[in-house]
Amino acid sequence: MSKVSIIVPIYNVEKYVVKCLRSLTSQTFQDIEVLAIDDGSTDESGKLSAREAERDSRIKYIKKENGGYGSVLELGIKKAKSEYFLICDPDDWLEDNCIEELYKRASENGLDMVIGEKYISTVGTDKKCIKQQNAYFKVQDEKCCKDKLGVFYFMTVSPHSKLYRTSLVRDIIFPKKTSFTDLLLYVYAVQKSKSIMYTKLPLSNYLVDRPGNTTTDRKPKTIGDHLKVWHAIYEQCNLRDSELLFRLFFELKYIIRVYIKNSDNLFKDDYYAEILKTARTLRDHYSTLKNAQCASKKDKTIMYATLKLSIIAPYIWFESLKEKLHEN
Repeated sequence: MSKVSIIVPIYNVEKYVVKCLRSLTSQTFQDIEVLAIDDGSTDESGKLSAREAERDSRIKYIKKENGGYGSVLELGIKKAKSEYFLICDPDDWLEDNCIEELYKRASENGLDMVIGEKYISTVGTDKKCIKQQNAYFKVQDEKCCKDKLGVFYFMTVSPHSKLYRTSLVRDIIFPKKTSFTDLLLYVYAVQKSKSIMYTKLPLSNYLVDRPGNTTTDRKPKTIGDHLKVWHAIYEQCNLRDSELLFRLFFELKYIIRVYIKNSDNLFKDDYYAEILKTARTLRDHYSTLKNAQCASKKDKTIMYATLKLSIIAPYIWFESLKEKLHEN
């Protein structure tokens, strides 16, 4: 059995997938298995991945019907045979020492998660810069955290440079045909974890502007996808955790911004009704939510106004006005 499994969710990335897979097989840490899961690609991604599997036996090529990013993660986690796993999107790639650095910290300290930094890269250039995962709260570098883990909810949720203990998330259920499910995986894993370490080493490369990248999507469906992921977290996580509830409120505010940017019929579409329903769902837990230590006085004021006083429409109107002023 390998020590680390690497899940690669593949869908129509023929220009990038070989570079990704070879960045995995050339790691300084060699005791790995690579689960290259083809989610029904219609281009040459599958053939190229299968060819790489023939070249290196550590790559296991798996083809499945299209079910979306979450369906690939769910299958990969179930098939992973290692104590730890990492996800590498097929248009991204790892630094040569990525697995070695993450696994060394995890195994030496008996950690459930290790989180590193990442480089941001753009199409057509070799230039890259470090993107901070550690933005909302400052988490101490190289410290094994076993208490106050709630601050980790607010780090960047993308899979880059994150090593997970496999057993913690075996039972997770992802919504199918839905984007942005990496938020569910990350939040679920943080809540299940008893010890986490952050390192400021940049260990992976994130290609941000590839055509088809979900981060560049600007269409109404993205609102619904974010809402589905929100409710999946709500249904599968422990709602007695005030920091988790604050993270859900944090995400609700983000969904409102997504709504403002993507709705074709502000206040009059089904998405607005879903946002109101989601806010009412969270309001039922307000007595726990208000105890979140991560929430500032300003955060708690906004929570009270939004949830207890139900001032959602004015809040959306105000945020949409700010958006229009920013655009101008």
